[in-house]
Amino acid sequence: MSAGSLLIGPDRHLLQKQIFDLSICCPFDRNNPDDCPFHEVRKMGVMKKIEWLHGLSNPQMFAILDFHQRCLKEKEELNSQCHGATSVLRPRVCSLIAP
Repeated sequence: MSAGSLLIGPDRHLLQKQIFDLSICCPFDRNNPDDCPFHEVRKMGVMKKIEWLHGLSNPQMFAILDFHQRCLKEKEELNSQCHGATSVLRPRVCSLIAP
């Protein structure tokens, strides 16, 4: 299914759940990195997050997931280059989605 396809029902709910999980913490280190586009979203209360989430289009949700998958891969690669030291990550530039 392409990013522009209309998702309804269970597929959209699964996508929303994945985005909501990302709104809780970073999948890499379970923190809230200052340089993440989700930094401010993670500070929202649960009801505000749900309201924000329901306002997202399918393409926006696909873009959020794609961004975080690429970012996670980058952090994992940098982490392996640092021989497993999670505190020695090089800074990265992320700009795609803002709340």
